[in-house]
Amino acid sequence: MASLRTLFVSLLAALTLAAAPTASAIVDGSLDVEHDYVVFVGQQVQLPNGTWVNGSACSGVLVAPTIVLTAAHCTLGPPPSFPQRAVVRQGESIFAPEAMALGSFNVHPGFCIGCPGAPDPNFANNDLAVIVLDSPLSGPYAKLPKADFAGKHFDKEKQLVAAGFGASSPDGSGFGLRRSAQAGAVVASNAPNFLLLPVPSKSKYGTACFGDSGGAALLGTMLVGVHSIGDDACGGPSFVYRLDTPDAQSFLSNYLDVRG
Repeated sequence: MASLRTLFVSLLAALTLAAAPTASAIVDGSLDVEHDYVVFVGQQVQLPNGTWVNGSACSGVLVAPTIVLTAAHCTLGPPPSFPQRAVVRQGESIFAPEAMALGSFNVHPGFCIGCPGAPDPNFANNDLAVIVLDSPLSGPYAKLPKADFAGKHFDKEKQLVAAGFGASSPDGSGFGLRRSAQAGAVVASNAPNFLLLPVPSKSKYGTACFGDSGGAALLGTMLVGVHSIGDDACGGPSFVYRLDTPDAQSFLSNYLDVRG
C-alpha cells in the first residue's frame, strides 16, 4: 500500500509531464465522455516570495456550482504555513480545459494519518476535502448518497464506475485525460468508512492510479465516495472514502444539503 509521501511525490512528478498523454489513466479504463462532473484538481502553494507554484495533482467531483469534493491528502506536501489554493479544470483533458476556477481547500476535521478507522497504518481516516470555488462552474453535478446508502448496497461486492485523471502506471504515463472503468467494491471490513476495491476479478474491470485521488466512485450519477489510497503498482486493491457515513455527512452538511 502506498504511503502518503509516495503518493505526493508521484503526483508532483505527474505535474511535470509536458506532452499530452495518449495512454489510459484509470488503469485498463477508456476515455470518459460521460461524467462531466469529474474534474481535475491541482494544488498550488505560495512561496515566501509570493510566487504560486504547482503542488499535487488530483481529481475531484463537482457536486454544486461552487462545490467540488476531493481527497484531503491532496492538500499535503508544503509546510502548513504556506498558503495554498485549488485550481479546478473542467473537461476531458487538463491540457485543453473547457472551464477553470480557483478555490479554497477545506479539510475534514477528522483527517488523521494512522488513526483508528484508516484502511492502512500509513494512511488516514476521513480522507475528504471540500473545495469552495471563487466562481461557479456549470453542471451537470453528481448526486450525493443518502445516509448509509453504501452500507446497505455494498455489504457484498457490487459493481461501480471509477473515474479520474490519473496515470496508467507508476511512472506517471497516461496522466491528464479523464478516464473511467468498471470496478468491484465492498464495504471494507477493517475500515468501514471506506469501500474496498479488490484486485480486479474480471477482465473488464480497471483500477485507480496516481492522480486519481479524489476522483469518483459512481453508481449511476450518485457519488458513492472519493478515491483515497491504492497500491504502488496501480493494480489494486484500492480504497474509496464513503460519503454516506455519519463522519462524512456531518462534515459535508456545512456546505451542502445532505438530507437527500
